[in-house]
Amino acid sequence: MNSAAIFSALPPPDSKPVQNPRPPVSIQEGSPWAFFDGASQNNKAGAGLCIFLKHDHILKASVGLGLGSNNFAELSALHLLLCRLIKINIFAIQIFGDSLNVINWVNGSSSCHNQILQILLDEIMHLKASFNQLSICHTYRENNEEADKLSKDGLQQNLGCWTIEALVQGQTTLSHQPPFAPPL
Repeated sequence: MNSAAIFSALPPPDSKPVQNPRPPVSIQEGSPWAFFDGASQNNKAGAGLCIFLKHDHILKASVGLGLGSNNFAELSALHLLLCRLIKINIFAIQIFGDSLNVINWVNGSSSCHNQILQILLDEIMHLKASFNQLSICHTYRENNEEADKLSKDGLQQNLGCWTIEALVQGQTTLSHQPPFAPPL
């Protein structure tokens, strides 16, 4: 094939590129769902999570994790989410996160080769056994914006500090915890 034939197959320069829309999150009707995310900047880590019992009954949290990598922050966010779900007696839920590494580690489709992260992953696997019905699925970043924002808020908090916001039928309550208080 000559170069003229190759270039004639390309779209004209003023045409818009074809968008490949990413699928939205598919939520089972009548079941709670949650999102988690971790953030790390300059080796400081934060976690964010959102629990939806219904569309108008939401619990949001941001947590300061101290020093840590992005994978540490992502695993910590999932760990905190699972702990909180157990504490509020939710044992059937869909969970979504945008870290493909963490999702693959937790679902067993790839292995974690960091010994420190493996300790946290082992604890997550232990917590998973507490649930009657649990799915932990990957979602794209644009579907995880609220948890992402909360994880970045966590970056601004000191180690052990957290903020919880509960929205119940349009009414908001806010709680802040000082350092070294038990998270969630």
